[in-house]
Amino acid sequence: MNARTRSKVLIVDDSPTNLGVAVELLKAYSYRILIARDGATGLERARLGQPDVVLLDVQMPGLDGYETCRRIKANPETADIPVLFMTGLATVEDRLRAFDAGAVDFVLKPIEERELLARVRVHSELRRLKIELRGRATELQAAMAEQSERAESGRLAQESRDLENESLRELVRQQSVQIADLTRELMNGVSDPGDSATDSALLHILRTHLSTTRAHTQLDVPARELAALMDRRLGVSLELVDRLAAWQPTNGAAKQASPLLGLSDREREIVALMVDGLSNKEIAFELNVARTTVSTHRKRILDKLGIDGLPALVKLALHHESGP
Repeated sequence: MNARTRSKVLIVDDSPTNLGVAVELLKAYSYRILIARDGATGLERARLGQPDVVLLDVQMPGLDGYETCRRIKANPETADIPVLFMTGLATVEDRLRAFDAGAVDFVLKPIEERELLARVRVHSELRRLKIELRGRATELQAAMAEQSERAESGRLAQESRDLENESLRELVRQQSVQIADLTRELMNGVSDPGDSATDSALLHILRTHLSTTRAHTQLDVPARELAALMDRRLGVSLELVDRLAAWQPTNGAAKQASPLLGLSDREREIVALMVDGLSNKEIAFELNVARTTVSTHRKRILDKLGIDGLPALVKLALHHESGP
């Protein structure tokens, strides 16, 4: 809680509704909040406020999120602040464009509480650890400059390397705890492995991920190599957070005849493309129809099935694996 209390988050979004949701949620967990309604203001508040994390909307008037992120990373005063995009755009092209701009992660809209808190917590704590490491290194460099250029400087150089390795290993230990926490949260969010083949496969992935993460902390490898390895493991864990939102089968209920059978052939075809993650634009291109036609079909499908969005549709499709 102390770490969260010290953490400061800058939220840049032109939508009052989106700002309100993110601000209310993060304030409830004692984060300090800065807000900006456009990219130019966000750049100035990032420079002056030095937040631990920036939550950045993609589609804004004036400077969009991509250009704002590039400018944050181009400024030496803000370059090391992690930027997380808040976006409903989730295609591979969107992600590649965001990473090219300098982003480290995503929070998909509509915002889900556990996902937002997990990502903000991980990246704010990683930045805090890196700042501490940089401060220690600076102190040692100053001490070395005051000592003799021979034996004493050699001793301090070794001390600096030892302290850097110790700090890096502490960073790795912190990441290991965070990865374990995230993985346990994912495992707790999935129903009994006997419920479906999807549950069983996902639980196997999570358990394997957690056990290999713990094993990596015991490897006898250089600290920098170990830190890089743990960064990759942390990235895998954060990707699994995305999968939890889509893979949440019902708990123990017997499968019934699929309600998807009540849809037309075209509607079932659109359901399959929606579950695969295609946007309305991509579905329209795939089926060679107008986007408005896809939107009409999509609303009719949700009405027929009595559900309110894509996550519920994915859960329904997973539960009725023998369906269309």
